[in-house]
Amino acid sequence: MIKALSARAINHLTIVKPDTLLSWQRRLIKNFWCYNHKYPGRKTVAKDIKALIIEMKNENYLWGCKKISNELRKINIDTLLGRRFYLFIILDLKSRKIAKWSLTEYPGREFVKQQIIDFY
Repeated sequence: MIKALSARAINHLTIVKPDTLLSWQRRLIKNFWCYNHKYPGRKTVAKDIKALIIEMKNENYLWGCKKISNELRKINIDTLLGRRFYLFIILDLKSRKIAKWSLTEYPGREFVKQQIIDFY
């Protein structure tokens, strides 16, 4: 069995000089580091965003990277023209249609109370 195994193994082996093996390794390393990737990495971050991140880190020293990341997501999603708006909606439960809606920059108890009074 060992003779049969070694005979099959010899058919798949190639004997090379150490210089050849080293040249293959050099070429492999050279080509790996010179390869032009389709996706070169992360997009660059604007200077004002970097400054905002540093400011948030300095003012809130207990915040970690996830908290700062979540706060940045809130800024990008919740703002329109540099301001945050809130939408108040009254739905008709039977038809599931919007009965009344209102947009405000400053929601509060008085705003909601006035919207309900206006609806009735």
